[in-house]
Amino acid sequence: MPRFSPFVSLERSLTKLVAERQTHVDALARIDALFSKFGIGVAAPAPVAVAAVAARAKATKAGRRKFTGEEFVLSLLNGKSLVTAEINKAWIAAGRTGNADNTLYILNKKNAVKRVRVPKGLGSVYSVA
Repeated sequence: MPRFSPFVSLERSLTKLVAERQTHVDALARIDALFSKFGIGVAAPAPVAVAAVAARAKATKAGRRKFTGEEFVLSLLNGKSLVTAEINKAWIAAGRTGNADNTLYILNKKNAVKRVRVPKGLGSVYSVA
């Protein structure tokens, strides 16, 4: 078997994850012991099923990209002016990774959006050009 096969790599990763999980389990046990010492009751979180996580990820990927990044930003700005932070918040809420800064830059270069810097602050105000 080759030294750097995917199976060896997977086995190493899983071994590290199991050790890390045990560290967290031990820490939770110490926290629970301290809570019980002072009479603090905390409901244990229900374990998340792997199938539920996979289904959520699949649903997110399937329904996430109804628009290109540029179309998404232009639809947000339709008739409004928004600050960069508001656009990035909507971008993340839509399930997109990263932020919309590169897309805003591209749209600004294409003269599709108008950018006005915020005086005495970070960010800019964008509107449809």
